[in-house]
Amino acid sequence: MRTKQKMLCAANEATKPLPGNENFLSDTADLFLGQNRGHMGKHMYADHDGKMGDQRMSGSFLWEIISNDFPRYYVSHSDTVLIKNISGKIKEFIPCGLPFIDLGPGSYDSVANKSLALVRDLKSNIYMPVDISQHFLDEAIVSAGKSMPLLPTLIQQADFFSPQWRHGLEGEVCAFLGGSTISNLEGTTAPGTIDRNLPGVMSSLARSLRGGWLLVTYDGNESESHLRQMYEYPTNRLFILNVFFRMLEELPICHFNPTAFEYEMCWIPHEHQVAHLAVCMEDMNFLLDGRWFHLRRGQKLHLLNSYKFPSGKLESMAQTCGWSVVKTFTDDESPLCLALLRSHMA
Repeated sequence: MRTKQKMLCAANEATKPLPGNENFLSDTADLFLGQNRGHMGKHMYADHDGKMGDQRMSGSFLWEIISNDFPRYYVSHSDTVLIKNISGKIKEFIPCGLPFIDLGPGSYDSVANKSLALVRDLKSNIYMPVDISQHFLDEAIVSAGKSMPLLPTLIQQADFFSPQWRHGLEGEVCAFLGGSTISNLEGTTAPGTIDRNLPGVMSSLARSLRGGWLLVTYDGNESESHLRQMYEYPTNRLFILNVFFRMLEELPICHFNPTAFEYEMCWIPHEHQVAHLAVCMEDMNFLLDGRWFHLRRGQKLHLLNSYKFPSGKLESMAQTCGWSVVKTFTDDESPLCLALLRSHMA
């Protein structure tokens, strides 16, 4: 680690972040400046070369293990079951032949089992995966190319939660926001944060998808014991912490020890919020982009949120933010729900 640090310090003192990493750099600086708002989630899914000993710390690598091989992480499986259950029914509500926008496509298998199942059902004429992670965009291209080689596929590397995001297609579209991704909204642990932040995101999506449809899954599991079984699993701990190893690989940073952090799950029931925290286990002074930062031992950094929406909460908020609720699909064997919304913004 010391040799790696010396090499990075020599190389990084006057270098800039890798192309496309400007937001990663600014969000990292905000994190270390104490802006604990759970805003690092979008940076966790990148493929990078960070390692902890022999353990690969690539976010995309760890995420595929969690979503494909970890039974207690029920979200991926429940998403697939919900979509299978509505097969043949969804086109009763959504016109066939619309472009299909996949907001956060996920792994190869996720695209094959969920997104493309919907594309087939709706006979969509275009498939557009949208994600910040280039790795998962590449996975989506390969999956679509193998399963539906004649389907026109357009990729867009973007943050679809940003108020500035637009898909750029003409006419009505159908978008899919699966994996309970809506639960990863930014927000502090202050009371009422979700009630302030969710309307902004839903309004932004309504403007982006003007007149179109949105299929969105959300998780209503508020059992702390079940949540701890899911999130405190060793691979998930590594996934949450992988962002520190990505910092060391890709940002102009030195004297920084990514192994100094431990994962902590914080369940806040009255806010329906899981706050994913990193606890710094040693005092640390380090240089980021020419600026010195200090972390004290025991300091907690709020990296990511997982909100658990009570039944009807998301739909109720959506109705005040430019959406009509068409239908909500449920599964008796799972706490996940799939809401079908239509934007009534012209």
